[in-house]
Amino acid sequence: MEKVHEIQQILEGSSGRNELIEFSLSRVWQHHNDRAFVILTSWRGDKPREENEVQLKALMKQIRSAGFGFVPLEGVGQEVQSGKLVSAVEPSILVPAREKGPDDGSFISLALKWAKAPGGAADFAQDYIFYANPDEHGGETKAAVIKVSSGATDFELSMFSPSTLGQFYSRLRSGRTFKYESAVRPVGVKYSDPPASWIHGMGLESAGQIRFDLCETLDMWKQHFNL
Repeated sequence: MEKVHEIQQILEGSSGRNELIEFSLSRVWQHHNDRAFVILTSWRGDKPREENEVQLKALMKQIRSAGFGFVPLEGVGQEVQSGKLVSAVEPSILVPAREKGPDDGSFISLALKWAKAPGGAADFAQDYIFYANPDEHGGETKAAVIKVSSGATDFELSMFSPSTLGQFYSRLRSGRTFKYESAVRPVGVKYSDPPASWIHGMGLESAGQIRFDLCETLDMWKQHFNL
């Protein structure tokens, strides 16, 4: 699986210089409180690695050309392959807004355009992105998994959890981890279909709708719930 340092190598190989912002976990927390940011990717599991690398470069160039910096992340999740539970990593990037304060809607609109055609390629369109936006009245930051096709919130994840692991979480180049969770703890566990991406999975996990760690295969899930 691809790692964060490989994202840097992909970018440096295409531009000859390092365009990445170095981020610490405390910096993520700072941005959580003072400006909007999104997490997205162009990576698709149904595409060959070589094509994914080309499109990741194109997405980075697209974002850089719009005047934004970005931070490399590992989007860590789980998936079932050949009946076995395996770890899956999607190269992803965190893009902070240029200005402090809440987003007036222009930043998320731009991010959704990136996600619909990463690097200008609609066949690499993403289903979900993560979006955090500070409250204009100084309240808690609003964070959510956003469905790209509609721009609607699928899961509200307002609780920032640093140094936390799970089925789905983010990992910085330093190795430090964080994830977002729902402030309302789910009651019980529900079976769901496999998530469309690690970002989607983070939302499902927060809602108690997927627990791959309890059953190793989808067949075992169906037996467990008499489906």
